[in-house]
Amino acid sequence: MAIAALLVLLLIAGGVGAHPPADEPTGQGEVTVTGVTTPLLQYQGRLTDPSTGEPVDGGDYTMTFRLYDAASGGSPLWTETKDVSVQDGLFSTVLGDATPLDQGLFNGQELWLGIKVMADAEATPRQQVLPVAYALSLLPGAVISATSSSPILRVNNVGSGEALRIGGPTVLDGDLTVSGSLIGGSHAHSGGDITSGTIAEARIDDEIARDPEVTSAIGTHAGDPDAHHARYTDSEAWDTVLDRDGAGSGLDADLLDGSHAAAFLKKTGPDGMSGSSADPILTVVQNGAGYAGYFRSASGLALYAVGNATVTGDLKVGGNMETDRVVYSSPRTQYFVIGGEGFVPGSSAIEYLNTYGMGGACIQAGYSGALVAPVHLPQGAEVTAFTVFFNDVSANNIDVRLDRLSHGGGYTIMASVSSSGIPGYGSQTDTTISLPIIDNTTGSYHVYAYYGTGDCNIKVMGALIEYTVSEAQ
Repeated sequence: MAIAALLVLLLIAGGVGAHPPADEPTGQGEVTVTGVTTPLLQYQGRLTDPSTGEPVDGGDYTMTFRLYDAASGGSPLWTETKDVSVQDGLFSTVLGDATPLDQGLFNGQELWLGIKVMADAEATPRQQVLPVAYALSLLPGAVISATSSSPILRVNNVGSGEALRIGGPTVLDGDLTVSGSLIGGSHAHSGGDITSGTIAEARIDDEIARDPEVTSAIGTHAGDPDAHHARYTDSEAWDTVLDRDGAGSGLDADLLDGSHAAAFLKKTGPDGMSGSSADPILTVVQNGAGYAGYFRSASGLALYAVGNATVTGDLKVGGNMETDRVVYSSPRTQYFVIGGEGFVPGSSAIEYLNTYGMGGACIQAGYSGALVAPVHLPQGAEVTAFTVFFNDVSANNIDVRLDRLSHGGGYTIMASVSSSGIPGYGSQTDTTISLPIIDNTTGSYHVYAYYGTGDCNIKVMGALIEYTVSEAQ
């Protein structure tokens, strides 16, 4: 039989709770649970024959109930199949008594109920599971508020388990009253929070205070007639402490490495600190997000360092920074560019075009030779790439080179590219550089664009030389 029409009513729609036994009294606003029970949903519906609209015959019908997290599609999160008794088309059943409902399904997410009767397809549309009014107060992000002088929420567990567990940071805007023990975790207060009270225990360790040594030294004079002098001014009492005030004594300024303050902090007077050790005279470490050191002066220098100073993080200077020399820990990439207007013919007899309109330079038809542009790079720089930009709409080609001319005569081709294969605007790059280290004391540097046949349909738009330097010049 095809069962197509469904009229569904959730008596407790989305409300999942544990019910106390009938003989367990409950107070107003309080639910007492004596045991953990399976979450259940009460469900009623009406089955009709789709061909007549009349209720189906009475009897048991196999029904399948499924919960989804989407109104259509998706996979069921929970499925229960069982026989349900139907009388005059009406039926009532409890969801979760055959296949237990997982309490975790009801975590505030939207849920839809799908129903299948006998061999029929699942009825559409699915029906959304809606919460009862007071259950809304337990959804994520909900607020429980009241003006009562009594607690508005009480969680009791008379067993051995926990009554409440919070996973994540918790903010209390009011007082926290703990009638039992507060176990685990940690909390902190600022010094300003402590306004009064006494410290009931000793805070200075005996190894640091040296009470045993002082007591022993003074005790040797306990029987002297002048007990006051023996106890408080005799040098034996002081020597006992001072003789042991060295590395590893427990009185060190730096207990982590066993070094006395004098080993790393040397002060020469009002002018500052100095030392002759190969190790840093002053080390400042900040493991947080703030500054490791902050220096400020109203008129003079806030910080003055003679010698090497190493900063492993960022160095922020609010004013001028004056230094004799800056050396970088790794080479920096720089660029030298020659525009098309920077190229001129190597011979005055050559007719050429060097225009500011669309840019570029070329040798006119009927002439041949080279366009030349000088290159000025810093001493010691290392050339890493040579790129030339063309506008080529001709069948002819030109070659462009980076050359080094020796002051003593002769030249070396450092890099070379050709316009061959470039349609319209394009570029060619050569990264195989000969004699890449710039030495201005023994030679000069130039870019040459060679035209075997003059043709202004091939223009040199510019040249870019990429190089690195190891420090500021």
